[in-house]
Amino acid sequence: MVVNTLSGNTIARIAIPGIGGIAGSAVSPDGLKVYVAESISNVVINASTNTVFSTINLGANVFPYGIAISPNGSTVYATDQRHNVIVINALSNSVVATIFMGTGQGAFPFGIAVSPDGSKVYAANTNNNNLAVINTATNTLVDTIPVGRGPYGVALTPDGSLVYVANEFSNTVSVVNTSTSS
Repeated sequence: MVVNTLSGNTIARIAIPGIGGIAGSAVSPDGLKVYVAESISNVVINASTNTVFSTINLGANVFPYGIAISPNGSTVYATDQRHNVIVINALSNSVVATIFMGTGQGAFPFGIAVSPDGSKVYAANTNNNNLAVINTATNTLVDTIPVGRGPYGVALTPDGSLVYVANEFSNTVSVVNTSTSS
């Protein structure tokens, strides 16, 4: 559904191909594309026409949930409820890397955000109660930071100095200093 933020009116409803289970969406920095995490793929919408113009095949047994875009719009990151963060080239709409988040109780990444400078991605590992830190230059997991129980949502301050993590099962919000990882 597309809503005019000034009037609050619905201006379009976009049918998404697939089996349902739409979980997350993100708009490219230039406002031209909307990426939607659908239960088995990522769908790309042309924001000018409000029509689907591409589907990104993420591979077998992939269940995307959270989605975030790099500040320059070149890379899309999708959490996969099967232990991974998937890295997508936004120009070719193809998967370029899959980053394993670990097993533990079953890494179950949900919320995801990219730092304002594009150097790091932060993903909430719900079952492992931590915040995963990914280096975008190497597409590798470089740190995990303990947070509350059941982290789901992730947001960064505009300057990238703090990450806020909403923890569903402990009813808390963890505040992480990005320079000290604490």
